[in-house]
Amino acid sequence: MGFKIIPHTADAGIEVWADSLAELFEEAARGMFQLIAPEGVNPIHKVVIEVHGDTYEDMLHDWLAELLYRFEVDRQLFCQFKTIELTDKRYIGEAYGEPYDPNRHVLELGIKAVTYHRLKIEGPPPNWRTALIFDT
Repeated sequence: MGFKIIPHTADAGIEVWADSLAELFEEAARGMFQLIAPEGVNPIHKVVIEVHGDTYEDMLHDWLAELLYRFEVDRQLFCQFKTIELTDKRYIGEAYGEPYDPNRHVLELGIKAVTYHRLKIEGPPPNWRTALIFDT
């Protein structure tokens, strides 16, 4: 399970891999927040997010977009993620973090949006992979 930053001309991207589809969702979220604020975030508060979609790609996109929305609107940074339920039409996940504190957290990258560019989840188990490009 892991992720790495991938080069992209105008935006930012990560490549993600995991042993299970649920772990892929968790690792993708962790990778996105490592781009935003790579250190110093504590798992103090929990939020539960539920998304629905026709494909796993749609649900992954919407999961990350909702987490990004919580950062932009509520100023919440996240560092740990846990899948509660994953079906072919619904994803429920928990995100743990804390409010952004400019005295403690260094924001590295401003992500405007999660894109569908290069977003394709590939299997089969245990080698789940995807790439994500973020509009910066």
